[in-house]
Amino acid sequence: MKTLAQLIQGYQRYCTEYCPQHQDLLAQLARGQQPQVLLITCSDSRIEPALIFQSEPGDLFVLRNAGNIVPPYGDRSTAEAGTIEFAVLGLQVRNIVVMGHTQCGAVRALLQLEAVRAQLPCLCQYLQAAARVPALAQVRAADVPPEQQFRLAVYQNVLVQLDNLLTHPAVAAAVARGQLALHGWVYHIETGAIHAYQHSTGRFLPLEQAALEPVHTEWPFDLSAL
Repeated sequence: MKTLAQLIQGYQRYCTEYCPQHQDLLAQLARGQQPQVLLITCSDSRIEPALIFQSEPGDLFVLRNAGNIVPPYGDRSTAEAGTIEFAVLGLQVRNIVVMGHTQCGAVRALLQLEAVRAQLPCLCQYLQAAARVPALAQVRAADVPPEQQFRLAVYQNVLVQLDNLLTHPAVAAAVARGQLALHGWVYHIETGAIHAYQHSTGRFLPLEQAALEPVHTEWPFDLSAL
């Protein structure tokens, strides 16, 4: 893994190689942004959206946190709520993608909150927004090995965050008007593959087979899938 000094060297190459070759794009971006997609994904260092989607600056509006969590809408403002509201009302994005990933440390912590609470109290308090995940995973996979239950929880976590998204007024209204589509994806660190939730079948399928079908149109979402 690269050191800070190596990252700075990368920045220097960005300045001397990328910027001179993309002056028109950078000048256009200086006048504003018009991304079509809000990507909500994990802060995990193994997830690199621009690399995964081969995107350019201005293509993705990205919200990242531990576990790709979307707190339900409430009286207390959160950074996530503000970012989502701005993306929908300010930027008028057309799609929101919640992308979880395999081997997610935040989801693993969700499955053993009490065991890690003393060591990571702030993280555990924050993860309460996804408290339904371990219960759902246990119901769906009560008799399977822990690692398989963990894998299922990664998928369930994506569905729970999609459900939480629809508690946000800006999201619910845009979805109801047909101006916004929601999608649930899981990125596989081991292979680079992405599986997308297909609402009509209730299954996660390889992205190229899922036909970009929006996951749902109203709250609450059916969390019994998988």
